[in-house]
Amino acid sequence: RTSSERGLSELKQILDNAGVSKRKYSQVGIAECLADSKVVCLCTEGIEYGPRALGHRSILSDARNPNMKTIMNEKIKHREGYRPFAPVVLAEHFHEYFISDSICHDYMLRAVDCVETARDVIPAVVHVDNSARVQTVTSKMGKVHGILESFFTLTGVPVLINTSFNDNDEPIVFDAIDAFCCFLRTEADILVIENDVYYRSDISDIETLLENVLAVQEDRIS
Repeated sequence: RTSSERGLSELKQILDNAGVSKRKYSQVGIAECLADSKVVCLCTEGIEYGPRALGHRSILSDARNPNMKTIMNEKIKHREGYRPFAPVVLAEHFHEYFISDSICHDYMLRAVDCVETARDVIPAVVHVDNSARVQTVTSKMGKVHGILESFFTLTGVPVLINTSFNDNDEPIVFDAIDAFCCFLRTEADILVIENDVYYRSDISDIETLLENVLAVQEDRIS
């Protein structure tokens, strides 16, 4: 077996020994949690390639919450408070919130201006200069599209914060082991690994679990 396969087997054993339960994935359930200002980590459908998180190794949260930028910087990313967060938006709703000559912003590489009402509706992703480095999302992008659709149905807002699934000064997580390590080190609420969902509130001893999962990660690296 590869080191990754061995690591996943060890991870499953650690979670079983710790009595960590998993729940079945539901995009509606995840959207409801996001609408309740929960922070959700995604490790799903392949890996990320390039400088940005595009929905496969992402941390999602509610752009409507004016405090979410502070929450994400202090409790999740552990970085300076002025650092902005980027939005993801259903492509067909792009022009309701952003200004550009195109709705094709698939790779979150270009900053655009925000419409006048965006600061009131999605304040957590509007930078001080009224710009946002936006990503448009279509059905080809998998789970993140379904989550956005359900969030839109629930709230009437087709926009979420999307930041890379990593802590400050770390690379984007690669697999389930990295995902669990990062999830446990931050104060994120929910972790989605493919079709399995883990809630922080279901874990009784986070410090011991993190220690055990880190040992698997370090053994794999060495």
